[in-house]
Amino acid sequence: MPARLIALFLDLLSLRRGPQDLPHAPVLVVAVVVAVLLVESWSSRALGVTTSLGPALVLSGLLALAIPWTVLRLRALQPRFWQTALALAGTGLVFALLALPLMLAMGPVDPANAANIPPLLGWSIVLLAGWRLIVAGHIWRHALEVPLPSGVLVALATFIAELVLQRLLLGLLAGPAT
Repeated sequence: MPARLIALFLDLLSLRRGPQDLPHAPVLVVAVVVAVLLVESWSSRALGVTTSLGPALVLSGLLALAIPWTVLRLRALQPRFWQTALALAGTGLVFALLALPLMLAMGPVDPANAANIPPLLGWSIVLLAGWRLIVAGHIWRHALEVPLPSGVLVALATFIAELVLQRLLLGLLAGPAT
């Protein structure tokens, strides 16, 4: 199964397959989400993030499941949830692993020093992010039965929603600023 699953993820990354080609496997979805969170945790620590990662990682994992469920429920397509979530999480894991060497090469992000990022490294990150957006749009296209541009818009909207919800909820957890 692992070799077949890897082949399916590679086909998703090359836009040759859709989430409907993945198994309906809730335990596998949770395992892949946990793997993504472990990679994110390790890379954050390697980049010197000093804030508490626990709440952010838990929230990220919950949103990785809640957002696709909500979008699919709004279209009355809940039966597609596990396969869509697996496609999004699995490709997210691949992209996290592909981004890891780039992020490590870039080092800790200092907004005042952003101009010092080597152009090749910066463009590599931009291209990887664009590819990830197209792949997520491809997954949403199949899950929602919409054209690819609409799928990309859904992918972008869910990404923005996740960022806003994380900032809002983590801000509430942190309490008022003193």
